[in-house]
Amino acid sequence: MKKQSSYIFFNHPSNEKQKEEKDGTILIEAGNNVYSYISKTFPSVKSIIDKTNIFNLQCKGDINACHVVFTIHEVASVEYLDISVEGKTVAQIIGCLEQIQGELFNSGIRKYYVDIISFDAISEYYCNKMFVKLNTLERNLRKLMLNIYILNFGKDYYKATMGSDLQDKIKKLIGSSTSNENIKSIKNAYDVSNEQAKSILRMNLFFYHLELSDMQNFLFKPNWTSIDEKAHTEFLSSHTDLSTLSDDELRNAFYQFTPKSDWDRFFSAKIPINNIADLIDSVRKYRNSVAHFKFFNIDDYKCCSKMVKQLNNAINEAIKMTEDVDFAERNTEKIKKALSDLVEIIYKNYNWMQRNIEKNIHPLFMRLTDS
Repeated sequence: MKKQSSYIFFNHPSNEKQKEEKDGTILIEAGNNVYSYISKTFPSVKSIIDKTNIFNLQCKGDINACHVVFTIHEVASVEYLDISVEGKTVAQIIGCLEQIQGELFNSGIRKYYVDIISFDAISEYYCNKMFVKLNTLERNLRKLMLNIYILNFGKDYYKATMGSDLQDKIKKLIGSSTSNENIKSIKNAYDVSNEQAKSILRMNLFFYHLELSDMQNFLFKPNWTSIDEKAHTEFLSSHTDLSTLSDDELRNAFYQFTPKSDWDRFFSAKIPINNIADLIDSVRKYRNSVAHFKFFNIDDYKCCSKMVKQLNNAINEAIKMTEDVDFAERNTEKIKKALSDLVEIIYKNYNWMQRNIEKNIHPLFMRLTDS
């Protein structure tokens, strides 16, 4: 098993390797090239000279039970370095690459060179490990959101509290990623019209097109929705004289009708993490590094893993609470409503029957008794 990291070394801007004296003589400072730092830092490696190309040089040796090959290409004043490590496991190889990179960068080489990492096998390894955990986190968060929003708003779940700007953005994304074949497939599967097929697609895909930054905006930005407006109007209609309310009732009303975030409305009671917005924002920044294959070292991995684990545990608990408690409460409400409607129907029918008895049977009975 083998992994390779690659580097490019430029001359340090404050350290000229060539200095010209007044008489025109050029002085070359020797012993400070990339190879010299490798040989001093890792004395177990041995150089192999390529006689066919004096600008290429290889060094080989064993470092921490791994076989390591340093390959140096010199092009003008720039030096290109590949470090190839072979070992039994990926974790062993990455550990060796981390050690080599750390020791080389701390060897004093940066007094003479500015380094660029052109291929980072270390970041590649930790990004791949972190990607799996971020994948699970985002899917769990999406499941929780779908459970809660559909429970409260049904098939129009994304329209109830989301601002029109974000709705329009997601609709455009869905439209641009949807082909005519997708629409045709939905039409055939559900036997619906073209517009109905598009509506079904939006219903299926809407939260899948939300980026983590969109979720932050959607969940944590305080807003005033049509639902709030309706509740506010109903409250004022049922309390025409606010002076009759107690101080506590007024305070509760004031709090109830202050613009809130969806997180406060639907999630905060289920996920009692005080710094939740900051926590998700920190994960988002790490996620961007992972998603765009940027630098991501072992410290980043440990820190992000810890935060992701905390969020995942809390979200899974919230999903369980939603499915165990909220679903049961909604079913209880539905049963109560059905029973209430049934009682009302029975009561109406009873009144109708009573009126008919009084109208038709009672006079007949009276005639019979008179006779």
